[in-house]
This record gives sequence, structure tokens and C-alpha cells, in this order.
Amino acid sequence: MKQESAQISKTVCEEKLEQVDRTLNPLIAAKLMLALYDINLDLGDSQTAEEYLQSVKQSDEFNKSDEIQYLWLRKKATQHLYKREYLLAKDFLNALLPSLKHKHPISG
Repeated sequence: MKQESAQISKTVCEEKLEQVDRTLNPLIAAKLMLALYDINLDLGDSQTAEEYLQSVKQSDEFNKSDEIQYLWLRKKATQHLYKREYLLAKDFLNALLPSLKHKHPISG
């Protein structure tokens, strides 16, 4: 059942990604690609998932949007945690800190 739901979600997201104007709606396109990353992982297609993640990193929106950078870095850190590559995961998590501190200053 979960496999069927993921496959339906993949089809819908791929259709939406084809329809969206990436010039006018780069944030929506990036979010769709991040969703497709998750869906493809759920389906066991790590190669396609990684291709979506790389597409997000190479998009103009990656450099413009703190939200997209945060989501991308979090996904990369999670990848390394699952592989027990803790030092690499730590590097990606540390990359998150400046944007988090900027948005939510830590007082102490």
C-alpha cells in the first residue's frame, strides 16, 4: 500500500514539476524536487533521488533561498547519518547553524 501511495505521489509531483514555470516559480520547482528526492528514497531509487538533490543544489533558487539551503543541507546531513558518516553529517549540520542563528538568535 505504501509503495502504491509513493508511486502515485511521484507521478503527481513529476507532472507538477513539468507544468511549473521554473523561471517564474523557482521556489515551487525546488520544493517539488526536494519532495521527489524523498519519494524516490521511499521507493528505493537512491540514484534518482540524488539526481533531484543535485538539481536543487545547481538551481538559482538554492543561492537565493535560505529555506531551500536549509532543507537541502538537512537532507544531506541525514544521508550521512544513515550511512554512519558522522563527521560528514556534522559538517552539513554545522553549515545550518549560521542561517538558524540569523533567523532565531540564541540568547544566553
